[in-house]
Amino acid sequence: MTRAPPLAALVALLLLAVHRCDGAIHPYRAARFTPTDGAHVLRAGREGLYASAYVRFEDVEFRRSRSHASRFTGADSEGKDTGAVHAVLFELKDHFRIGWTDPRAGTRHLCCDSPDLVADTGCVMNDVLIAPPDDGREPEPGWPWVRRVEFVGDHAVRSMSAEQVTVTRDGMYYLWFVTCDASLGESLTVTGRTTWRNPHGYLPGMMRHTRPFFGTLALAYGGLVFWWTAKVAKVHVKRPDVVTQLHHCVTAVVAASFTEAFLWYADYEYFNAVGVRPVALTLLAVFFSAARESASRTLVLVVSTGYGVVRPTLGGLSTKVVGLGTAYFVAAVALDVATHVGNVDDLTQTTRVLLVVPVALMDATYILWIFSSLSRTLTQLRARRQLAKLALYARFTNVLAVSVVGSVMWILYETWFRATDALNQKWQVDWVVGAFWHVLSFLLLGAICVLWAPSDDAATQFAYGEVSGKDDATGAMFDGFEGWDFGDGDASGGGYSDEEDGREREMRKVPAGHMGGGKGMGVGQTPLKGGDVFLMDSDDEREARLARDKMR
Repeated sequence: MTRAPPLAALVALLLLAVHRCDGAIHPYRAARFTPTDGAHVLRAGREGLYASAYVRFEDVEFRRSRSHASRFTGADSEGKDTGAVHAVLFELKDHFRIGWTDPRAGTRHLCCDSPDLVADTGCVMNDVLIAPPDDGREPEPGWPWVRRVEFVGDHAVRSMSAEQVTVTRDGMYYLWFVTCDASLGESLTVTGRTTWRNPHGYLPGMMRHTRPFFGTLALAYGGLVFWWTAKVAKVHVKRPDVVTQLHHCVTAVVAASFTEAFLWYADYEYFNAVGVRPVALTLLAVFFSAARESASRTLVLVVSTGYGVVRPTLGGLSTKVVGLGTAYFVAAVALDVATHVGNVDDLTQTTRVLLVVPVALMDATYILWIFSSLSRTLTQLRARRQLAKLALYARFTNVLAVSVVGSVMWILYETWFRATDALNQKWQVDWVVGAFWHVLSFLLLGAICVLWAPSDDAATQFAYGEVSGKDDATGAMFDGFEGWDFGDGDASGGGYSDEEDGREREMRKVPAGHMGGGKGMGVGQTPLKGGDVFLMDSDDEREARLARDKMR
């Protein structure tokens, strides 16, 4: 008996109380047939299976209408075949062997329904037509797998015998129920279920690697949570004024990311062990996934605006930031629900394409807003000659630039991957496409944690404020940045005009770490002189001054 993975043991109690939804156990609840190529077909499932996997038929029952069955009342029909259904299990490579295309008429036939087809192909009349391979290879004995289920006399119900089919090679497998009798197909329904199980468990082949991936990702986020929490707690004990609202936001995003990865691992672990997805747990994972995606993008945007470094508050941007974050959360929930809840096998869903569009548009909005905010922040820091803060944001800009370039390249790769794999022939590596975005998100969040980690060194703190442009130490080191082009530094870009320059450099003493209601930042940057800083942004200065005047 194998031992359960460590993370699986942690979620065992949670999983016991969760409701289920359909999974690798495919149920049929009065499913109906649709006309296809001269036959009536029910596409009963499609999954990636590895060699030695099996498909088991359980309580499968075909039912026709009483009006159709009554046609065969009488002694002439008693005990005779009065209609048939074929169960056909085949691998993707044999897809074009199911049926035959008439080269003269250009029509395709799933069934052997005419003497001409019998003469041309040697098929059996009223059976599903299985053509020989057209690529020169020898057909594998017993494949495609076909079972014929016959209605007898005027019976309206026919049960399929319980049977387990073991596959002999890796592949994407399809199960079709087919009837060649048009009148029978119009009223035919199916109940029962089939169970598809891989050697590693019930997870479909395309999902096989998602379980260990999310387990590893949860451990990685757990390590990040531990490191970040320990760092913040250590600094908070020594200098509580250094830990800011921005640090708390980072903590929340890191915690949400860990929770999301853990819940996805638990979801796939349960699915793999039991064969059904726990709908409550899946919905919870979807919720945290959307929350993490929205919160992480909002965090990057807030950091890019210079919150806590260049400006004490978001001011009028708060409503816009919250609005975009909320809209993204709603769109992401809709997309993830369509992707994961109820989508339990390897069948594609066309509705997902429509749901991707609003998410993609808002992603583009985030990217444009983030880089325009970064440009303004860098312009302000350059105009004020604050080298340490400028270096911090330059590094952050480089991280974002690399992530955007990587994202664009991956999108191009994903587009090529989907365009060249319409039938999921590359199903064994399909999981990598989605895994990339989780890895990229982890790396970006880790970079933010490293760059904005608080420090308890009093000589290396900085807060929302400004070091004078006449500071000799900063001015001497700034020479290395003269070649950087961050804009002309005019007032519209956040820099100084001549009139503002004089006003802004009037020294208003503010307690170190004061951020208009927040606290100071600590990341090892320009030392504060004597605990005093100078407000930088004229609009934010007026907001802070007005707030203080109202409190007096």
